[in-house]
Amino acid sequence: GDDGAIYLNSKLVVDVVGTYTCLLKLSSDQETFIVNAAPMFETMWNESALNISASLRSKVQLDCKLLNSLESSIEWFDDQREVLRWRNQSQPYLGIRLGHCGEMTFSCRVKNPYGIARRTFVINVRDVTVTAIIVPGTTVATGANIRLRCIVERNGYSMRWERNQSVIGQSTTGNRNLTLTVSNATPSNEGKYECIAWRNNCTVKSSVFLNVEVPPRIEDYCPSKTVHCRYNLLELTCKASGDPSPQVTIKRKGFLSSVTGIHPGIAVYRGSVTQIGNSVFVCNAENRQGAATKACHVTTFSAPRFVNNFLARFVKQGRQVHLWCHLFGKWLLPITNVIWYEGSIEKKEWNNKQTVSWIATLADHLKEYRCKVTNLCGSSIRQFSLYVT
Repeated sequence: GDDGAIYLNSKLVVDVVGTYTCLLKLSSDQETFIVNAAPMFETMWNESALNISASLRSKVQLDCKLLNSLESSIEWFDDQREVLRWRNQSQPYLGIRLGHCGEMTFSCRVKNPYGIARRTFVINVRDVTVTAIIVPGTTVATGANIRLRCIVERNGYSMRWERNQSVIGQSTTGNRNLTLTVSNATPSNEGKYECIAWRNNCTVKSSVFLNVEVPPRIEDYCPSKTVHCRYNLLELTCKASGDPSPQVTIKRKGFLSSVTGIHPGIAVYRGSVTQIGNSVFVCNAENRQGAATKACHVTTFSAPRFVNNFLARFVKQGRQVHLWCHLFGKWLLPITNVIWYEGSIEKKEWNNKQTVSWIATLADHLKEYRCKVTNLCGSSIRQFSLYVT
């Protein structure tokens, strides 16, 4: 500075509440900053913290402890939204003795000058333990036969199975086991199943989720038009369905040719085919439940081709000369157009003919003709140079 002193500047960006102190070394000078925010709970908002299972007549303690050091008021409510009691931050707990079965809800509301935070606790009070089981497992293949078993730890309870809040099986005999059978499972059987046991207004629940996996099925592959022109871009897309989503590949001659991972269940081939003739691209879809394949037969054609593109010869005066514009090769599409030129001038009377005739005269010491043949894959030109003697 102008006074010869050295000025230091230090900045710290924080995202955690607390007390921060800036201390200048070799000096006793310091400054303290207190960072506060709206109430934040000490434990994370996860299912294990918010959903509680407990036995009848047991005591549970609900925790609304805060991270913030700022003085806060804590208000507790039951499921009727009635105020149970007040707490300050030094006592952020609520102890409850569970006197009846069923589902109970409690919540805390915490307030400080910077905002409000809420937390809700759902307590499932049970008299006995009930277990829901799927045999052979929670994940099965389409067509499998499964058993839904509901087991209570002691006799004397009525039991029922529910799906989508509809009863699908029930027993009032007081046995410990209720079993339902699902034959030839399909994706329509997939979902949550809930086992409920009750006695004397005391209800206990347990649920399980059934996942029905489906083998791959190739839904869309290989366009109806499989004609391809040599060197042009060929694009093939193979789409497959299944659960879990299948891994899809496209192979040619056993070698991987596709790009995968664009979307689940899709593989794409983009490239040019230089070899004329028939090619086979095989789409393969696989998941844990099986595999599916489908072949795409692509016929690659070429533009018109000649044995040679240039012909030069001597002809005698008065002789009739035949000019041939015939093509060479097997994999050729039908000709769509033939155009003849005499020098640079189009000879329209010869157009769309593959063979024409011309009588040589000495007046034409040198004659040059060209034929241009076109099909859907392109064009080729053959040139004739004729010397009259």
